[in-house]
Amino acid sequence: MADELRIYFHPRSPYSRIGLQKLAEGQVGGKIPTKLHILTRAAGTDGPPNPMATRAKRSYLMQDVPRSTLQAGLPIQTPDPFDPDYVPFYAMFYAARAKGADLAFAAAVSNARWGEGKNIGETDVLMACAAHAGTTITPVPAEDLAVHMEADSAQIEKDGAFGVPFAVLERDGKKEKFFGQDRFDLLVASLG
Repeated sequence: MADELRIYFHPRSPYSRIGLQKLAEGQVGGKIPTKLHILTRAAGTDGPPNPMATRAKRSYLMQDVPRSTLQAGLPIQTPDPFDPDYVPFYAMFYAARAKGADLAFAAAVSNARWGEGKNIGETDVLMACAAHAGTTITPVPAEDLAVHMEADSAQIEKDGAFGVPFAVLERDGKKEKFFGQDRFDLLVASLG
C-alpha cells in the first residue's frame, strides 16, 4: 500500500476536536496523503465505544475534558443537544471527503459542537461549517452514505481502531499507530 495517514475521529468526542486541531495547526495535510474516517464502532465490536458507560469514567471526563481543551487553547461549551442526530453530519462529511476538505470540515464541525455548543444535526450549522472550511457541500444520498460507512467500517477492522482520535501512519509498508489527542503531538513531529 502507498504511504498514507488515516485518522479516525467522531464529533461526539471533544478529544477528537483537539486531535483534529493539532493536525490542522501542524499542517499535516500536504506532507502525506491523509484520509479521515468516522469511527462509529471499535474494531471487533458491533457498537460505538461509550465513554460515559461508567460513573467513574464519566466523573473523570467531566474533569479532564475542560482542562485538556483549555490547555489546547480552545474555547469549550457544552453542546446542545448532547447527542444530536449524526446522520446529516455523516452525509456532509463524506461529500467533504470527496472534495479533499475532510480535515477542514471535520475540524469546523467539531469546533461548532464543542467550542460553540451548536447542534451539528442541523443542516444550516453544517452548511456554515462547510463555508468555514472553504467549500460548499451537497450531502451524499442515503444509498451512497451506507456504502461509505461500510467502507469505513472495513478500514476500522483492518487498522484495529478502537477509539478516537486514532491515527495510523502507514509508511514503507509499516503501520505506526497513535491513540489519543496527546499522542498527536508525536504524530505531527514524526511527519516533520
